[in-house]
Amino acid sequence: MDRLLSCACGEKIVVSQAQAGQQVSCGSCGAVVQVPTLRGLSELPLALGTLLPKAGATTDTWSWRGPVMAACLAGVLGFGIFSAREFNFYRLTRTNMNAAIHIQAETEGVDEMSPDALLTLWDDYSKLSLGPKRPPAYKQYNDFSDKSFRAGSITAAVTALLAVIAAGMVWSAKKAKRAA
Repeated sequence: MDRLLSCACGEKIVVSQAQAGQQVSCGSCGAVVQVPTLRGLSELPLALGTLLPKAGATTDTWSWRGPVMAACLAGVLGFGIFSAREFNFYRLTRTNMNAAIHIQAETEGVDEMSPDALLTLWDDYSKLSLGPKRPPAYKQYNDFSDKSFRAGSITAAVTALLAVIAAGMVWSAKKAKRAA
């Protein structure tokens, strides 16, 4: 806030807080006048056009931004960890099997079985085939890994959104501080 400093000639010189402790020259008489320190400046009258803060108004630019920023950063941390976990599940459970590879592997396995093992397999098949059908294990793993990938992608997007909001908070606080 600009203040009015009086010269010996009676002229009023407008000084800012940045000039505290320095010397300025009077525009009328050319005399060099010492600008008081910041504490002394606060006792000088305000220059015209300088706005005083309204009663009860806060000049803190972080008044509401601080809690929002903390929540965003906590969300970035939490969602980031969850996203990393889901992508790790995807990486660990994804198989390169498909139906053709599965049938070929089963066929090769059956060709190498002994007659007793084939009879046991046939008995198991006849008992299990009458019950509920389940997809093969590779299909279950791939379905699980696809769900993990989707969950990881969604949480990564939320993490990025929260990071953008946090960056916006910092930017708006700096902008508000410059304007104040």
